[in-house]
Amino acid sequence: RVVALVSISLASLLAVLVAWRKRLSTLSEFFPLLLFVIVASTALNYVFTPQMMILITPLALLALDKRKLAVYAASDTLNALIMVAFFKDGEIRSALRNIGLPVPLRGFQPWTIDSPVQWIAIARNILLIYIMIATMLSLVAREKA
Repeated sequence: RVVALVSISLASLLAVLVAWRKRLSTLSEFFPLLLFVIVASTALNYVFTPQMMILITPLALLALDKRKLAVYAASDTLNALIMVAFFKDGEIRSALRNIGLPVPLRGFQPWTIDSPVQWIAIARNILLIYIMIATMLSLVAREKA
């Protein structure tokens, strides 16, 4: 919880500093910064349910270029897969075990780190953190230009 609180606080502070230095004048300049803050507060939080992607989607559509939007679509696809895989955790573990992967058979335990559901969640979060970092880097690059 402490790591999540510190990371979200630092991301928010960074966003405030960029907004102050850039002196944002139009709403279209503000959308990427808002996206950065929303992604930081969800992806860096220790609780990130699949339904929380709804917070990110409107700003992603307004703020991202085509390449980053494709990465977002991949993260949203993984997010949907989390919801489907959650209820099939035991079956997915068995299938992975049958093809030779050393996955512990624990029945229905999608909350444990050795669960394929959590692997999907980690991949989703990595993509979102990439979007967050790329968005901030493009904001800072525009500031220098």
